[in-house]
Amino acid sequence: KYISEKRRSVATPKSLVNKDGSCVFGTFDKEFEDMDILKLKKPTGAPQFMNKLKLTLWEATEVHLKNGVLLAVCCDMGIFGKVLHVFYDKRTEGLLLGHQPEEQETTIAPNLINGSIAQATTGAGQIKYINDFDKGRCRLCGKHKSDEAQIEYDFELTRLSKPSVVSIPFGKNRPLYSQKDFFTAKGRLVINGEEMLTDDDSTAIVDDHRGY
Repeated sequence: KYISEKRRSVATPKSLVNKDGSCVFGTFDKEFEDMDILKLKKPTGAPQFMNKLKLTLWEATEVHLKNGVLLAVCCDMGIFGKVLHVFYDKRTEGLLLGHQPEEQETTIAPNLINGSIAQATTGAGQIKYINDFDKGRCRLCGKHKSDEAQIEYDFELTRLSKPSVVSIPFGKNRPLYSQKDFFTAKGRLVINGEEMLTDDDSTAIVDDHRGY
């Protein structure tokens, strides 16, 4: 009774965008099939043709292992893409940064179901998501190689809890879509030659954002 009705999940419609170009706002119980928010009518004060340049699409994961935490990010920010790998070593409390700012080929999945793929490739490495959230699964793999860091990983993620799916109004027709999921993680991570395997306590959080 202490939770607002607007924060209680309801059945998810097929599309995040209505036929008239307006956005669906609220809290939902599962993934959207259609999240093409380029179809939104005037989400910002800019002309409609600039929607693509102002849109940010992002899929990120934190994988928690015994000795550290890996952050793996694939992002399309309209005029450029980004891949980011960060490893926090719990033993030394140090950070290892694998940033890939150079030109790259970036594809963000149209949704998070039916094996949809988000991926980016650069001269320094790559990242790839295979999204089967409708089956409670996600696969994440990637690598990075530079003078500062050599990273390689491959994880199978299995959902532990119900998803958190929201479409938040940042303006009259300007949403921030966000989905967060909690998973168990199975696989391996190699950091500068050191192999780290998952165990029964290994978990992951996947965060998908879309908005202007």
